[in-house]
Amino acid sequence: MADKVTIINRGLALLGAEPINDLTDDTPEAKIANRIYDESRKSILSEVLWNFATKRVLLNQVVGTPVWSLDAVNFIFQLPSDVIRVHGINSKTAIWRIEGEQLLSNATSMGIIYVYDLTDTTKYTGSFVDAFADKLAADMAYAVLNSNTEAKAMLDKYESVSLPKATAENSQEGTPPDVDDSLWVLAKYGYAPVNRTGIVVS
Repeated sequence: MADKVTIINRGLALLGAEPINDLTDDTPEAKIANRIYDESRKSILSEVLWNFATKRVLLNQVVGTPVWSLDAVNFIFQLPSDVIRVHGINSKTAIWRIEGEQLLSNATSMGIIYVYDLTDTTKYTGSFVDAFADKLAADMAYAVLNSNTEAKAMLDKYESVSLPKATAENSQEGTPPDVDDSLWVLAKYGYAPVNRTGIVVS
């Protein structure tokens, strides 16, 4: 699979820019890529429950309670240090929310499914790499080319072509979650649907 520099160079190539040999190169392209890469990675990882970057853990409860609560959310749990986005919990009925680096809930125990900050590019799928290169091109476009038009074109390609393709392939790797039909109504109004396996999906 592609390494970090290869992914960056694919993004630069989309912009017609010079490739880099290493992120430590003393070139404008390397300096821009070095500044943007990590945030672009975290951004695309936050988009989807990527199968290759998913973990399930039981959280440790923190001593203490919130200063105040209106809905019995009296238990505090510490989130993992590598969390990018929490996509669900192991309860159909618990109230929960993220506040900073902690998860608050009315449940006395808590398990989560989440996307973590996966930096090992050898674990990325081919379609994810394609989308990541487009994302980098979009994020680097203005700095490299001083062109809002090119930045928008790259972002449109990412959002309408490569990200949907990667998302579709990702969703085909397993049995789809079994979601109660009535809960799609809740999802329409901003509530997370719950599947019959006990995972609240978002």
